[in-house]
Amino acid sequence: LIAIATALAEVTNPLQLSWEMAKAFDRLELYNRLSAPFTVAFTLARGILMPIFVADQTNYIFLRGRRFSDQHTDSKVSSYLVVKWTLSLFYGGLAASILWLALLIRGFFKFRRTRKSKQQEKESLDLPHGKLQQQTNGHSYDKKKA
Repeated sequence: LIAIATALAEVTNPLQLSWEMAKAFDRLELYNRLSAPFTVAFTLARGILMPIFVADQTNYIFLRGRRFSDQHTDSKVSSYLVVKWTLSLFYGGLAASILWLALLIRGFFKFRRTRKSKQQEKESLDLPHGKLQQQTNGHSYDKKKA
């Protein structure tokens, strides 16, 4: 359980480190190219596969735990406490991952909106009427009033 959960949690680590380093060293082109793949990979690993795996393991442990407890009545309490403690740690980690994922997705869409608006602003400034609007502070200029 621990090995598979750790593998699922760390499978995106190389991409995440590259993404974070690109951001830290102002390599915006690389950061832009890595943002979408990292967000998709992180969503798949931590938002889809990890919850499915933890739910499947919970189901397996409780079904197996009942059979085990029926066979060994002496260890019924201790095995129940171990399972409860282990699962509470895994569900706590899963909740933190899902929170982190929600913040990552929100940041990704905010980044995309900001980049798109900057690109549209740049394109409008490149047009002749955009330069005129910039020179007149965005107000239309009428020669008759001046």
